[in-house]
Amino acid sequence: MFVVEEVETFLAIARSGNFAQAARIVHTSQSTVSYRLERLEKRLGRRLVLRARGAKGIGLTAAGQRYRDLAEQWERLVSEAARIRETPHAVLAVLHLYRIGHDIVEVPAAGRRGRRAAKTVKPVAAR
Repeated sequence: MFVVEEVETFLAIARSGNFAQAARIVHTSQSTVSYRLERLEKRLGRRLVLRARGAKGIGLTAAGQRYRDLAEQWERLVSEAARIRETPHAVLAVLHLYRIGHDIVEVPAAGRRGRRAAKTVKPVAAR
């Protein structure tokens, strides 16, 4: 389960290498950064970050590195979803199993018409 604030905070920690800089990145206090990380680690049942009092930086555990990869993938998907939302029509390539090639299909954005419009699919000429 991805909790947005926890993912963003974890990525800030992993990228900056310390809690103070991560707090500045996510615009919160250092104690909130620590709390969010602890909550995330508790939910996952794994330590993600290696930390020591007085140490200049932090490191990621093996689980932390795997979670960073997933969190960055999630971040890219969120960004891609935002781009789709901004475009009036999405273009979808459909591969036919019984013949070689593919058709381009235009899927109207749902907008005010809701789900019914999103289900409407019409083939368009090759571009």
